[in-house]
Amino acid sequence: TKMTTNLEERIFDSQWYKNNIQTPIRSNAIELKLAKNELGQFIKLKELRVPEPTLKKEEVNSIWEYYSVLFPERICKFEEIKYWQIIMWNDFPYLDCKRIVAAAKSFENLSDLSSKINKQPNETVLWLNNLYKLIYTLSGNDLQFRENELIPNLDGNFRKLQELNIDGVGQPILLQILQLFGTNWKDKILYPNSCVDTELRFKTFNFSNVKVDIEKALNNLKDKSTTINEATIMLVQWLEKNENLAVEHFKELYKNRADLFVGAIPDKDSLYAIFRDGVDLSKVKKIIEFVSLHPDIDFDNVQDNMNQYKLLPDTTNNIYKEALELLVAELRKKNVSTIHELLDVLERIKDGELIKRADNGNSEIQILPEERAKLFQSLLAEAIQTTIPHLKSHGYIFSDELDQNSPSVFRVIRNNETIKIIIRPAHGGKYKLFYDGEFDALEAKSTELWLSDGRNVFQETLGLLVKRMLAEGTRFIPTSGFLPGNSI
Repeated sequence: TKMTTNLEERIFDSQWYKNNIQTPIRSNAIELKLAKNELGQFIKLKELRVPEPTLKKEEVNSIWEYYSVLFPERICKFEEIKYWQIIMWNDFPYLDCKRIVAAAKSFENLSDLSSKINKQPNETVLWLNNLYKLIYTLSGNDLQFRENELIPNLDGNFRKLQELNIDGVGQPILLQILQLFGTNWKDKILYPNSCVDTELRFKTFNFSNVKVDIEKALNNLKDKSTTINEATIMLVQWLEKNENLAVEHFKELYKNRADLFVGAIPDKDSLYAIFRDGVDLSKVKKIIEFVSLHPDIDFDNVQDNMNQYKLLPDTTNNIYKEALELLVAELRKKNVSTIHELLDVLERIKDGELIKRADNGNSEIQILPEERAKLFQSLLAEAIQTTIPHLKSHGYIFSDELDQNSPSVFRVIRNNETIKIIIRPAHGGKYKLFYDGEFDALEAKSTELWLSDGRNVFQETLGLLVKRMLAEGTRFIPTSGFLPGNSI
């Protein structure tokens, strides 16, 4: 349908040719499936995308590369780029900077784009960074990024350049606190590693932004909702754990953290009752520390269970009843669940195996041996049920062959090697080796010792064990040649 200038001058009236020959033919041609896409399928000419012929060769190649990943069903085959650039007319919808931008912003979020190009989000970010460089090179400035939502925030949603900030704080917990206070900075912070090594420049989110928003939230509170109380308690905990940062950036908040904490407690009557009745707070602290490790615990029918396990005398005694109610109240706050974990909590109160009666300072109640055996077996079973799925998910293959000397020793295949593993419960910050088979298994260098507190699974190593011994002041470790009775 093209006509040379020389032919136009000698034979045809160019406008007549355009109106009566060229335009009708082209209008019909673009509706025909005459072109092959990158997938080898024939598509209509009007659906075909070809890089703009006026671009540099490396820019043409880059545009084709990115567009072929996003929409292979629309792009021409790489080896046919030059062919289509030569025969297509000037007003053909060539791929240029604007059309690349339109293609990039057609995806809802980072997850949507990652699925399309079959990459993990972190890989997609690096892929995008190279695309940003191309767009900046083609446009010569950052205008496309200011006018279009192309850059992912922390939630993976695309935003305009001026709406985003670099994270200069590096404290995810503060972002959670701000969100509970009503300010969603995650929407305004750049996704990790996004726009690295590009010409794009951003504002920085820093501690002064955190301070302003927190103080504004605290000063404008009309009512203390559950969310606000949760945010305040989280803030106080962060101030306690990060003293240096707190003093440097939040001096007044740090100084007043106790007032903030008390103000966030909804049930102040119970708190005052504890102080009024002279409750030993060190015991309450031990209970709470243990229960905080077990958020899955539930305390229905606590008193019946405690009586069943012969841990309590007749609870008609008012003094003992009050002590029980206090214990139940503290544990219920943490949603405690099973009786064996309740027993473990009670043991930790005294750091031993005796529980003193509240109504008689001289008498003590022992946990009966058969009940202690039940507790021991339930804790071991729980540790095994928690640990085995964890290890299987990390490539351990369990054998059906059980160790005859210990129910806690298992044969497994790890990295094509058969080894033994020992699983032990670890509650209250300690664990105990019990069976002879466990000690026998530990003589092998390949044996692994795994511990579980019912929720978390972790491996014990010689290095960690020695470090804890050193921390306790033990610097000498006996060897196999050590004779009992000798001094170290």
